[in-house]
Amino acid sequence: MNKIIISIFILLWVAVGAMAQTATVTGTVTDDMGPVIGATVTVQGTSIGATTDLDGKFTLTSVPNVAKAVLIVRYVGMEEAKEPLKGRTSNINIHMKEAVGMLDDVVVIGYGTQKRGNLTGSIASVSGKILEKVQTTSAAEAIVGKLPGVQVTAVDGSPDAEIKILVRGGGSITQDNSPLIILDGFEVSSLNDVPPTDIESIEVLKDAASTAIYGARGANGVILVTTKRPVEGRVVISLNTYVQTKELSNKLDVMDPYEFVLMQYENARQKSSNPTAFNNKYGHAYEHYIYQGNAGTDWQDEVFGSNPVAKYVDLSVNGGTEKAKYKLSFIHQDQPSVMVGNGLKQNNMNASFNFKPFKFLTLEYRTRLLHKEVDGSGTEGVSLLTALREKPTKGLDEYMKLPEDDTYFDPDQLEEETLFDPKEESKRNYKKRINKSLNTMGAVTWDIMKGMTFRSEFGFENNSEEQRRFWGMETSKARSNNNQPVAEWSMKQGTKWQLTNVWNYNFMLKDVHDIRLMLGQEIKHNQTTVKTYTSRFFPENTAIR
Repeated sequence: MNKIIISIFILLWVAVGAMAQTATVTGTVTDDMGPVIGATVTVQGTSIGATTDLDGKFTLTSVPNVAKAVLIVRYVGMEEAKEPLKGRTSNINIHMKEAVGMLDDVVVIGYGTQKRGNLTGSIASVSGKILEKVQTTSAAEAIVGKLPGVQVTAVDGSPDAEIKILVRGGGSITQDNSPLIILDGFEVSSLNDVPPTDIESIEVLKDAASTAIYGARGANGVILVTTKRPVEGRVVISLNTYVQTKELSNKLDVMDPYEFVLMQYENARQKSSNPTAFNNKYGHAYEHYIYQGNAGTDWQDEVFGSNPVAKYVDLSVNGGTEKAKYKLSFIHQDQPSVMVGNGLKQNNMNASFNFKPFKFLTLEYRTRLLHKEVDGSGTEGVSLLTALREKPTKGLDEYMKLPEDDTYFDPDQLEEETLFDPKEESKRNYKKRINKSLNTMGAVTWDIMKGMTFRSEFGFENNSEEQRRFWGMETSKARSNNNQPVAEWSMKQGTKWQLTNVWNYNFMLKDVHDIRLMLGQEIKHNQTTVKTYTSRFFPENTAIR
């Protein structure tokens, strides 16, 4: 009896001790101007965190080991603050300091650069060192979660799916909310074709001040992308490569054959006390035990069941002297999709040269080549809803065999049931896109005098997109053409050029006022032609192999 009492006492003591190890911590975060609203407060080494309210106050629950716990406070534009609790649980006052080093960072704004501390507008930045660690196909996917106030979403799950980028959310219900994207001074439609390892920095102008530089085009924000430049020094050969496998992260829980047959039986019994059609298809109620233990077919595995291997290679050569620098790079990526019939192959070749024949004159030349092939049409080609609705079993047909002697039946009159086949559906919705692009740019920079520069830049781009489509029987396109296959070929070709001249003069007045003057002129030309050829009424058995 005494042993039992002692054991109970020990258990109660351990439980009380365990409860005493956690506590609720409250405090306030301030800076030189008063309370800090929206600061993130976390407990070091744990996932416990909170955000300060309008008075700068925070509350953290279930904080373990308050004697040794350390609070970490983060806020944009402020230095990270660490506060050891040392057993305290209330009246924790944390003072944050302004991140002076961050304000001295030089960022790209339109046609020039500026210190972050001198900016009045809202701007977000991310460096190429952070992006190159993200193992993804494009810069658009790499910036997900890296830029405050920037929302990045994919339209579907195809390898080359359109990436929607919104700055400050949607500003219009009926019009396009996409931001203006400037790549090395050249306007582009998206960042899908830009490898993340080739980027030096990305700056996002988020407020209305961007319209002062780009006019109405910058009303939805501006994304400025700067690619890597040649660096002076000895020749450096860099190789960045990885191999990865992909798989579907989550699947929906669907019925197995036994659950499916029971559901169909309950539905049939509500309509008839003797469901003859159901019994002939799936058997009588006392026969349903044959479906137990049968895994059946999970059509999600048929659509997403593959574990493709993706490959990425980035090879670059960089070097030069003070007067002549160069950077050459080749990027290859092979990104098959987890969805059947989809994949992407892309090659990028970049060359950048920088010459300085005189101290006052700098010559630049950059060119980019792109070749990309995209197979499949994503969820348009394979219906996920059809796959989820497809039954996991054929019923009694799966448990019956035809007799070897066909004396008493005609095999030609046998109606064989065919279920959903995602591979065949992908072939019936064949789509292949081939993109080719050439972008070249030359620039001259003249240092006229101290603080005064003139830069003239000319850029040219030629791109083409070939698309091959085929719709087989039972597709929506074929059904609108007497359920006969349709083939389509289209070619989209575009050229654009741009001439920019910018004069800058920066000087200090009485060592107090920093004055920056800019005068610029820009001419743009853009032309696009599209050719489309469609052939209809192919024989019913026509297919892409």
